[in-house]
Amino acid sequence: MLRADAVRQHGPGGDSTTGPAQQAFVAVGDLLRGGFTPPATTAALFRAAARIPGVVVLPSVVDAAGQVPRTVAGRWAGGSR
Repeated sequence: MLRADAVRQHGPGGDSTTGPAQQAFVAVGDLLRGGFTPPATTAALFRAAARIPGVVVLPSVVDAAGQVPRTVAGRWAGGSR
């Protein structure tokens, strides 16, 4: 559903400055930041994000508490997130 929405609104012929992959990545991030997300849903969102073209999994990142969280980053023309 996220992919279909992103392609429809940010694909060829649209006025968007972002592509569908970048928009899907933003949508996943918005869902994760939106409040409490159950652990199974959080895991599913990270798995989905890892499948978006241009997204890489960064397994060696350590947060301020010394934990190694699941981290993903998107790389597209014009920058990264």
